[in-house]
Amino acid sequence: MHPTSQPRLVALDFGRDIARLTQDFTGRDWLFDAIEQWLYHGEQRFFILTGEPGVGKNAFIARLTQGAEHADCRQSGAGLETVSGLQTVCAYHFCIDGRNSTVVPGTVFRSLAAQLVDSLPGYGLALVNTIRPEYLSVEVKIDVQQMTGGEIKGVVIDNLYAPNPRQVLDILLRAPLAEMDAPTDVCCPPVSCLVLIGALDVAVNYGGDANLVRLLAELDDLPPWVRFLCTSQPDRRVLRHFPPEAVRALDARSDENLADVRRYVELRVQQADLCRRLQAAEVEPQALVERLVALSTGNFLYTRVVLNDICAGQQSLDDLQALPPGLDSVYHAFLRRFTPGEWEGRYQPMFGVLAVAQEPITEAQWTDFTGLT
Repeated sequence: MHPTSQPRLVALDFGRDIARLTQDFTGRDWLFDAIEQWLYHGEQRFFILTGEPGVGKNAFIARLTQGAEHADCRQSGAGLETVSGLQTVCAYHFCIDGRNSTVVPGTVFRSLAAQLVDSLPGYGLALVNTIRPEYLSVEVKIDVQQMTGGEIKGVVIDNLYAPNPRQVLDILLRAPLAEMDAPTDVCCPPVSCLVLIGALDVAVNYGGDANLVRLLAELDDLPPWVRFLCTSQPDRRVLRHFPPEAVRALDARSDENLADVRRYVELRVQQADLCRRLQAAEVEPQALVERLVALSTGNFLYTRVVLNDICAGQQSLDDLQALPPGLDSVYHAFLRRFTPGEWEGRYQPMFGVLAVAQEPITEAQWTDFTGLT
């Protein structure tokens, strides 16, 4: 088999990542509004949501993937409102540090294509009709697994041969999508196909000039009913590939974001485990809310880590003024828990392995690499 070929179209599984990112998801009504405005009235192919680490960019994307299944994402008052534009989500992907398979362009395009076969009416047939024989190895077979009402619902393409990721992109996305008319049986805005991609900044270092970011930016010639909503840290290496008007900053210190952080902390302090900690320390919940919101400067991850540490008994509530001021302080306090002997003999080797691992490792590999039981 050619080194760049893969056996078949397979969607990568991000279920655990989505569950982690969306735990206690709160707010973001104003961001849902911005996305709907773009879907219904905007003309830009890309919507690139940027922001500092921990501000909640990928949690928002993860929540949208759940909207693709339930079409119920926006929290308003006591219930959930339907966001009709989210019914257009057809595929999603997350680039994840330490998991190289999530930044290899060919693997990403195969995963997106596998999802489009299942979610976008007409895509499976267009893929079968546009793929050229020279891109298929001699062992290949295109297997249309099932037909429902004349619609292809499953396609197996074995041993797709393409010398480079740009050709994989052309074969799996550009050619079939260009062949299609906009789906007419989907209740949606003018955008019938929305693709979500989280953390482009993670992928920009992989693949040289043929990295995922550069290749995605070349898809501006697709039909206008295909759009991409992506997230990234404000990294110039990513943003220079997209028009400035496509880039939207999620300002951590904006009134809307700070209000969402406050709602999140208020939700958490009502949970039983935190209530018990607050009662034991004789701390008023609202006092903790005010202090954390002030210290967070709009960073969701900071509040989540501190609240989790309080629940675990690792963060004292004796003096709210002594809470760590920011993520750097939280991480520094974590490292100070170790004695020099513990750090040098156990934790430094563990963190050293994690720092260079390019894929998740097994327990046996961990033992082999560190010499620890």
